[in-house]
This record gives sequence, structure tokens and C-alpha cells, in this order.
Amino acid sequence: MIEWLNSHIAYWHWIVAGLLLAGLEIFVPSFVLVWFGLAAVVVGLLLLLVPMGVTAQLLVWVALSVAFVALWHKFVSPRMRDRTLAGMSREAIIGQT
Repeated sequence: MIEWLNSHIAYWHWIVAGLLLAGLEIFVPSFVLVWFGLAAVVVGLLLLLVPMGVTAQLLVWVALSVAFVALWHKFVSPRMRDRTLAGMSREAIIGQT
């Protein structure tokens, strides 16, 4: 089975899968699938330059996915906090400027 996957998975499979994952982000409110999709596109581009086996491709995809999500949570997510007063009770808002 691994031999079949090694000979049949091309770089464009990863790129298409990445674009599909990024497109599925429309239906998921968590903003996580886009990072999995970006990692898949990067693996596809890397596979275009460097031939790898399926196991190595999956390991690179998992590592990049974890790294992208961790970097997003560390640097981008804190800056996107809701700073509006929407949903707060009137008592909590009184006295704030």
C-alpha cells in the first residue's frame, strides 16, 4: 500500500487538499483549518522541489500544521480579541471610557 501511495501522490494533490481545507474554513468558525491547508500547500511546494516518501510528507505536514497553529495562537490570536463592549451588561459598562 505504501508503495502505491509513493508512486501515486503528486505535489498537486497536496496543493488541492490545502486549498480545499482552506476553503472549508468558511463553514468552520474556529479559524484553524486554514493553517492545516497552508501546511498542505507548503508540503506540495516542497514536494515539487524535493522528492519525499509518503511518511515523510505526512510528518512534514503534521509538523508544519502544529507550528502554524501554535504561531497563530501565540502572535496573531491575542491581537484579535474582541475589544468592543457588545454583549456586556449595562452595569459592567458604567464608568468605562
